[in-house]
Amino acid sequence: VEVKETHDRHRAAILTDEFYNLLKNNEKIPETPESLREFAKSKMGGDPREYYDDIYDALEGALNLYAKTQLLLSSALPKQFESALEIEKTLPLRNRSLETIKLQQFSTPLPLAAAANYALDAQANDVVLEPTAGTGNLITPFDVHGIKTVLNELDPRRIEVLKACGHNPTNEDFLKYKGKATAIIANPPFGSLQTGK
Repeated sequence: VEVKETHDRHRAAILTDEFYNLLKNNEKIPETPESLREFAKSKMGGDPREYYDDIYDALEGALNLYAKTQLLLSSALPKQFESALEIEKTLPLRNRSLETIKLQQFSTPLPLAAAANYALDAQANDVVLEPTAGTGNLITPFDVHGIKTVLNELDPRRIEVLKACGHNPTNEDFLKYKGKATAIIANPPFGSLQTGK
């Protein structure tokens, strides 16, 4: 089991790079689940249905890398929002796996991330903590502005995607976080509301 988990995380990081290469070369992202699986199979082999979540998390990570070069090039919120919407449109519709539903992995859309960044108005000396970073959607606008960020994520696959995006996430219970942050931005799982956890 240990070897498989390591391989899965590695696969997510490799696919993040592959999708990002498509985006930066202005090539089209596969639009259908079938074409996404074929693309993943051509890069990784195996049966892509067995690593479905790797594919979509890697794609989100690649979009975040791409957004850093395209998003928030203007300081005006309407332009930021427009750029984020255009980038978000390239993300194919995702069916939720049982694992993502169980772990409540619902990524924040980039337009909402741009709005949250604008509302927080972090300054150069701020440290922004994202305790449930996922694939990094919410933190991407802060990267663009050069704000120091601290990311935490529990899912090993998503940690590999974050690393492929240039982050160094921690893997801790963020309720016990002892580091220093001047601001926190998060879209945490609301397990107790829906599952009683």
